[in-house]
Amino acid sequence: MILTRPYRVELWLPRLPRMNTSDRIHRWLAIKERDAIFAEVSGLLWGKVPSEPLPWSRVVVTRCSGSREPDAENLSQGGKHIFDALVHYRVLADDSPRHVKRVYRWKPAKRGKGGVRVLIAELER
Repeated sequence: MILTRPYRVELWLPRLPRMNTSDRIHRWLAIKERDAIFAEVSGLLWGKVPSEPLPWSRVVVTRCSGSREPDAENLSQGGKHIFDALVHYRVLADDSPRHVKRVYRWKPAKRGKGGVRVLIAELER
């Protein structure tokens, strides 16, 4: 796949990461969940990684779930491992506000059909 500039890619993760559970689950379970998200992101990025990490980008994370709309803190917590994976696989230079404009959204979905849509777009500085 030939990647053009500006870089833009959309990913669909058919899983719903836990939200705001860092104080309620065992650390080994949290590590197992993180590793599963990293593996899924790795597979979705196959052939879509830019030649160099993006120095400035906009990432929209849309959680699609059958539950009620989560608050902003839970939405951002649910996206943490996704951002960590994007940095790890060299899509993003860093996940700090100096490098990424983050946007979190929620959309209703039928129960059992949820997931997370991630849209990554390179921005001009």
